[in-house]
Amino acid sequence: MQFFTTHILSFTFAIPFLGAAIVALMPKRATTEARVTSLAFSLATALIAIFIITMLQNTSEFQFTQASRWIPELGIAYRVGVDGTSALLILMATIVTTTVIVASTTTYNDKAFFALTLVVEGALIGSFIALDVFLFFVCSELLLIPFFFIIGMGESGTSRNSTISYVLITLVGSALFFVAMITTALQNGGTFDLITWYATAKASGTHLWLFGAFALTFLIRMAIVPVHSWLVDASADAPSGGFALIVALLPPLGAYGLFRFAIPLFPLASGHIVTAAMVLAVVAIIYAGLNALVQDSIRRLVAFASIVSSAAILLGIFAFEQNAAQGAALAMFNHGIVLAALSLLVGIIEAKTGSSDLGKLGGLAKAMPFAATAVIIVAAGAAGLPFLSTFAGWFLILLGSFQTHTVYAGIATLSLVIVCAYTFRFLKRAFFGPLKTPDIEFISDLDTREFATIAVLVAIIVAVGIWPKPWLGKVVRSTDAFLALAERGIALRKVTRPLVEQPKPKMIPLKAPPSRMPRLRVEEAPIIKQEPAPAPKPSPVIEHKRVTLPPLPQGAGEDEF
Repeated sequence: MQFFTTHILSFTFAIPFLGAAIVALMPKRATTEARVTSLAFSLATALIAIFIITMLQNTSEFQFTQASRWIPELGIAYRVGVDGTSALLILMATIVTTTVIVASTTTYNDKAFFALTLVVEGALIGSFIALDVFLFFVCSELLLIPFFFIIGMGESGTSRNSTISYVLITLVGSALFFVAMITTALQNGGTFDLITWYATAKASGTHLWLFGAFALTFLIRMAIVPVHSWLVDASADAPSGGFALIVALLPPLGAYGLFRFAIPLFPLASGHIVTAAMVLAVVAIIYAGLNALVQDSIRRLVAFASIVSSAAILLGIFAFEQNAAQGAALAMFNHGIVLAALSLLVGIIEAKTGSSDLGKLGGLAKAMPFAATAVIIVAAGAAGLPFLSTFAGWFLILLGSFQTHTVYAGIATLSLVIVCAYTFRFLKRAFFGPLKTPDIEFISDLDTREFATIAVLVAIIVAVGIWPKPWLGKVVRSTDAFLALAERGIALRKVTRPLVEQPKPKMIPLKAPPSRMPRLRVEEAPIIKQEPAPAPKPSPVIEHKRVTLPPLPQGAGEDEF
């Protein structure tokens, strides 16, 4: 058990790749066996992710850390660890990939699709646990390979063009990121250790181009306007399972890159573009919402809805306020769950009706009552309606943004009218009114496999919407650390009392030995009681937490393993 706990992140990282290798060795015709095998490995990874987030302690330190030599001559090591935000995103990635494996419709090569899906899962987990920037670069760029083939599996005649568009625009950002990464490593003594980079990050305006290279890479992954066209085209041409993976998993990865790398490493450069980022977020919300409002293709509508969600997360990150940062972290998780459920349902409807064109659909609620009910709940969740998961994240984002950038937050709030408009237009045209195609009346509803999968996602959406506190409690400490790192170059506006308070430290003893890696720690300022203490005890004051970095020894980037 101690060995498992010590290397738990490595197990989580390796299991999907092991499953992909086993599935790839199966005969091509073994479709059912490939689905069951890939499901077993993905489900095992999801169970470990649940264990990780359950055992996570209420601290801003990176936990379950592990470090070992990789390429010591170049300062590259295998350094991994998680905090609340990354652990929640690992859970999201495992849930999404598991449900995609279960509910996705067939392709001309199911075995290859399932193996590639496991590769996507492993690469995402590697990106979320990486504390070595080079390791993050390798894992995030590894996603190019499976998505290249997954998008190409689409049956439309334009799938090749969509594949090329995705690869080219992603490679542009990757090339810039690689150059900026090497430059930053040289400035930090030749190490790629993220903690060392945090400690030596300089609030200098000369690093604006380095920040721009990092940020552009992540904005491309988020599909923020104007670098969004690849997401819309890939969503329209990929198979249904690939469609779900693209819109649900890639935008949260880009947002995590801004949260973990770009802003904390270049705080002053981030401060220079706050206004530009807020304008970009608001423009993306309005532009994507208006485009979704005129779409007849449900796939393209969902793709633009994904862009709206990504823009809301961008707004929360650059608000640099406690409530907004917590909302953005929760919204990353919600984005994956909600968009996965919506895209899977669209794929199921498309497979059963033979079309995803709103002009050819109508009255589906009569023929597919269970599917219609699920779509209505999930679409309402994607639109941010109360008591569903997206509402909690968006509410915190707008609440925090109003305190720092009132004008942009006000415009974003008014823009939600567009979100509701395209959501209700979609539901009305697809599920209500007369049947436009007589054959639709005789199609089947969700089968047992599809119903069980969608029910799990809907249950999570409702649970987070009704009771978001436990989920927010996982990200409070990590978002405070993010704000404290950003504060070195950005003047933050303090709030007297954040909506979600710090949970009381719950220290769970772990059998894993403590890591020798430098760690970030959030220290609470002691509450000074006045003497003599009056009879009624004063209410505790919630103060903004600061990150203090422990003194680093000479050559801290070169860990002694």
